[in-house]
Amino acid sequence: MHLFMPLNDAISMDLAREGEVGKTLGNFKSKANMCTMVTAFVIFAGYRWGFFSFEDKILKPFVIAAILSLIAAGLLVYMKKIMPRTQIQAKTKSKFVMRKKYMPYYLTLVAYGCQKRIKLVVRPWIIIRIDGKRCRYCALLGIVTSFIGVIFQANISEKCG
Repeated sequence: MHLFMPLNDAISMDLAREGEVGKTLGNFKSKANMCTMVTAFVIFAGYRWGFFSFEDKILKPFVIAAILSLIAAGLLVYMKKIMPRTQIQAKTKSKFVMRKKYMPYYLTLVAYGCQKRIKLVVRPWIIIRIDGKRCRYCALLGIVTSFIGVIFQANISEKCG
């Protein structure tokens, strides 16, 4: 997931029509939030009704996530094979370039990555371990925040064009 997160924006911008980058980016993020909401619901239902348990030797949510990650990686490899290469892509080789004038953007990405790490790892740990809540409360929180994100991102993307 952490390897794919930086690609989300680039993929949606590449797929956007001329003048509709904001709209496409917002729609893409809205759909990603919808998937997060569905995933949180599965986690909530699984722990609520006993399908998932921390007492098992093999944690089913992690096995499911590993399988789905392998499927997603396979789909990305397949996309790369079937997508046509342009003349420019065929002639140039990719290399890592870091420019000083983009340093504020790079620092923003680092801050965003730290925020995502806190959101995805530290917050649930605090809620479950320190506050003594159950895993399903984290899932409910994910459902609510994702629902709000779907609404806001879809509306903001319409205004961005």
